[in-house]
Amino acid sequence: MSKSRDVFVNTWPHDDVRLFPRYATLLCSYEVDGNMYERGEHAYFLRVSGTDTLWIRSEFGVVGKAVSRPTASDETTAQLDLLGILFRARAGVEWPRKLISSGAFQSDYVQLLADIERDLEVNTQSALRNLSKPKPASDKQTKFMKREKKMGKVTIRALKADDPIFREGISRSHPLLERKKLLAMEKEASKETKPPTEKRTKKSII
Repeated sequence: MSKSRDVFVNTWPHDDVRLFPRYATLLCSYEVDGNMYERGEHAYFLRVSGTDTLWIRSEFGVVGKAVSRPTASDETTAQLDLLGILFRARAGVEWPRKLISSGAFQSDYVQLLADIERDLEVNTQSALRNLSKPKPASDKQTKFMKREKKMGKVTIRALKADDPIFREGISRSHPLLERKKLLAMEKEASKETKPPTEKRTKKSII
């Protein structure tokens, strides 16, 4: 991890159990409610060399480093933050339930879950409001241009929605494909307007 304040998150680590730190402190044990099964999980905290890490150990082989970030606060606050990061990262897939044992965890476990649920509800309602708002018309809408040549004069005009050229279903494809098809059609049209060129053959000299 870099020396910046980047956060490392591995929601379901499956590291080798031999990598588990011997001196990690047990924070708490809790139940996890998954989509397919429930399990008990134990969270451990370790602070060393300016880095705070959260390790977990549970059933079904979930064991290893789950969250890591540079030390930025006292241990009590850091423990709360790391556990909150893990629970938020799992939201929608797994959810922590009843606290089995508190261990060294001094913060309010129930309040942590309540804060996360509140934040998720606020974000959901905000997203729903944004979806219901009418989107303003963009001034940078894609316009298709058509090049026409009449009586030796070249004109370029914007194609309208009811233009006959769109009756072939090109509006249902990707804009880039539509543009390519328009160019191809213009090329074919230009070939039809050009007078046929006479092929000159060399007369053989006997």
